[in-house]
Amino acid sequence: MIVTECIGKVYAEDEVDHNDWVIKGEPQTEVNIACPATVELTCATTVNRIPDLLQAPAGFYTSEKMAPSQYRTYPLHYYVK
Repeated sequence: MIVTECIGKVYAEDEVDHNDWVIKGEPQTEVNIACPATVELTCATTVNRIPDLLQAPAGFYTSEKMAPSQYRTYPLHYYVK
């Protein structure tokens, strides 16, 4: 089971973004990332979705109908049929 929580907000000057993950099991693992490259990660995900958007049917097509997002290693025109 995966339980997640995502809080979106505008940070005050003294606040920073952070990712905190706990993986329960043997051994239990905790991952804490302060100041992740949130803007770059969000932009990369959006840009990598462009081939999926170009190949989607016309009209309102939501992301849960698309294949899982992928890391694209080649220029994006290689992924458009």
